[in-house]
Amino acid sequence: MHSLKDMPGNEETPYLVIGAYLKRGNVSDCLVLRGDRNESDLLSSSSLSPLWIGTTSVRRSAFLRRIYPGCESIHFRGAVVGSEKSRLHKLDNRLKQETEEGGVVGPADALVLAVSGLTRVGQNARISREFTIDEMLPAVGQGIVAVECRADDFSTLQLLSTIDHLDTRQCALAERELLWILNGHCNSPIAGTCVVQDGALRLRAAVMSLDGMTILETESVGDFGRPRELGRTVAFELLHKGADKLIEDSRI
Repeated sequence: MHSLKDMPGNEETPYLVIGAYLKRGNVSDCLVLRGDRNESDLLSSSSLSPLWIGTTSVRRSAFLRRIYPGCESIHFRGAVVGSEKSRLHKLDNRLKQETEEGGVVGPADALVLAVSGLTRVGQNARISREFTIDEMLPAVGQGIVAVECRADDFSTLQLLSTIDHLDTRQCALAERELLWILNGHCNSPIAGTCVVQDGALRLRAAVMSLDGMTILETESVGDFGRPRELGRTVAFELLHKGADKLIEDSRI
């Protein structure tokens, strides 16, 4: 989930709101290996003849440079399953990925995907390694399903309130505010995840350089009832450390 803000509207086109946040799934990322590879291959890979890990995420690529320094990340896109263009099909059949410039990359030796996404499409058996939060801090909103509806559809909003998960909502609001203040774009090297701990919110976040060599991190605890304030606090701490320059560099 990226920084989804309410959509402006008028009397003819009412704007949308998030009516419910479903209970959050697993927030972690995971490694999916091609059948002829194992993790020791990735760990022993060298820059002279690197193995390739497919991902569409700048955030994941940055963390991968620390976990598997001898591997290279390649841009690998598509649905996870469902067609010959899906990422798992291309991985298993050693197919190359077309680039936006008209070239090709790959084939990939492994992929990094969200645990929750794989689980939802029944492919969690493909997980070779689940990365810890310390190894790979998740994306903002990872593992959350949000349900939108029209702001003036009060009957639907009432129904959605019965499935809204309060802990997930408060965490999502803190994470969204973080992303909003940092002015992140759709593929910013920004990570952030919030948890409920002892009745309070704990938000951990990071902004990294594209090469993964610089990672700015911070963590703060805030009142459960004031998630946006916590998101702003953490965002301004990162900006104070120089996060704005790293984010701007990623736009180039």
